[in-house]
Amino acid sequence: MLTVRNRTLLLCLLSCTLGLLTGCPGGKQIRDVQQPKNVQQVDALLAKIKTRQHKIQGLEGRAKLRVYRGKKRQTIRLLYQFQRPNMMNIALGSVFGQPVAIITSDGKQFAIHYIAQKQFVRGPVSKLPSLIQEFLPVSLPLEKLIPILMGEVPLLSTKKRSVLPGKQKHVSVLTLTQPTLTQKVWLDLKQARFLKTEYLRGKEPPLTLTYGTYRGTPPLPKVIRFHVPKTSTRVRWIYVTRESIKQYKLSHFRQKTPTGVEVRVLTP
Repeated sequence: MLTVRNRTLLLCLLSCTLGLLTGCPGGKQIRDVQQPKNVQQVDALLAKIKTRQHKIQGLEGRAKLRVYRGKKRQTIRLLYQFQRPNMMNIALGSVFGQPVAIITSDGKQFAIHYIAQKQFVRGPVSKLPSLIQEFLPVSLPLEKLIPILMGEVPLLSTKKRSVLPGKQKHVSVLTLTQPTLTQKVWLDLKQARFLKTEYLRGKEPPLTLTYGTYRGTPPLPKVIRFHVPKTSTRVRWIYVTRESIKQYKLSHFRQKTPTGVEVRVLTP
């Protein structure tokens, strides 16, 4: 039999539980995230994301690239180190562990050592994006590619902007319009992070980026998907391990010319 004291405690517990579930007085009501009323409110969210993500100046670890070209599929394993704004050191290998290539950039000069072909290519960093297309389906300067790999979205510079609610709760869609190019950005309002962006030229999206499975503090996507419909190419960059790094010396992002290789020098 319940005593008066136990009965009182039970009633208090039930009252608190109902308050939490219903949001009645006495319980803490969880406030819903409101859709932004204008682009200026979205700008505040974008500034918050940028400030948070820029706490990370560089990353290193292991990753996998899964490349789908039509019906063909290829898996590339890599060791990576990259640092803002445009420095990288990446060693690529096959799924069987065979070395494929080493790519470095110190921000001004790049070098690629194609190990199996015994070729060494170097030149100004402006020439690197077209060569990276062999592994990634996009030709982006490192100043844009590295932030993408850190969970950011390169935004078009334009004054013509609008925002609408997304199909999912807590999601807004920001649209940026230039004369020949339009960009749509899906934003998670509750978690303050990017979900997807799509660049449109006419009705055809030349590039779609999707960010998924955020982890860590600050949160970073574990998987980044690149999709180029025109070439039927899809790539998934999958982080296996990831650690924040401090600033390295420039020599860390350079490689010496190996012996016994064909050297090709690209000019601006």
